[in-house]
Amino acid sequence: LDLQHMEGKAFHLETASEDPRALLERAIQTAGEDLLRPIVLEVDPGLPLVQANADAFLRVMANLFSNARKHSPDGGEIRVEAHANATSLEFAVRDQGVGIPSAALPQLFEKLQRVDNSDRREIKGAGLGLAICRRIVEAHGGAIRADSAGPGHGATFRFTLPLASGEVARHVDAGARG
Repeated sequence: LDLQHMEGKAFHLETASEDPRALLERAIQTAGEDLLRPIVLEVDPGLPLVQANADAFLRVMANLFSNARKHSPDGGEIRVEAHANATSLEFAVRDQGVGIPSAALPQLFEKLQRVDNSDRREIKGAGLGLAICRRIVEAHGGAIRADSAGPGHGATFRFTLPLASGEVARHVDAGARG
């Protein structure tokens, strides 16, 4: 039902200027502790504010963390990164899990798409989470993608959110002085 609502023409998110580090820390806290698959936060200091809907952002992160843990049955750190670009902030969730075949990457964010994991039957899912993530990120004016060197090499999910009003000029000015 959520996905149907998001696919409708009237889907809109109310956004505000948000501190990305605080959002990430809240998302990690919400995900809970997993000693086999700890979430490690690595972000640039002084990240600019992003224009985001905090609840929707947390939903995206919850899905990406859940997937990273689910697809890392043998454990390993899950790294969360954030880096500022000229007009956006890129977030990355990197796992050391089972990886994704290159042929599966183009359809990954379509609804009801699942990577064939017949050798790992314990990995469950409906194939809707990444489609929901894509709709949320796109409703923010951002983009989402996945990268993997293939089976056995983990995966990285990246998405962008726009910088908050006023942050673009401030960030560009700071870069020009640095």
